Amino acid sequence: MVIQGREITHDDIESVRRLVKATPSWKRTRLSKELCVLWNGRAANGQMKDMACLLFGSAAWKSAPRDDFIGWDADTRKANLNLLTNNMQFLILPWGRVPHLASYILGNIARRISSDWLEKYGHPIYLDDGAGGRDALFSRHPHGADL
Repeated sequence: MVIQGREITHDDIESVRRLVKATPSWKRTRLSKELCVLWNGRAANGQMKDMACLLFGSAAWKSAPRDDFIGWDADTRKANLNLLTNNMQFLILPWGRVPHLASYILGNIARRISSDWLEKYGHPIYLDDGAGGRDALFSRHPHGADL
């Protein structure tokens, strides 16, 4: 994979994983800046580059289309809302000129967010409330329609 003219290798990905593990208090902005320093990611004007920002948070408390789609009543929503997330921010900055970058990022997120969430918070995520529709289902809930 090439991002902004830099080939991202397996070793690069592993170094990012080690950095994230070694610095659990760092937020995505700090991590991004550190990667720019490590990888000499600078724009033509000398400023540090940043390509994309992602932020996931709590799903909306009430959303009639979502609740109808899932088949939730008020009690079921209250019991299961923690199994949803909301993509609150997705930004690709103008210099992030990589073909199909958004699809690549969102596809990777969709494939791994549930397991990442399980590791960090102790439960999986089954739906991205911000994505909408059937495409937002990350995995089949073991209780099917009882989600």
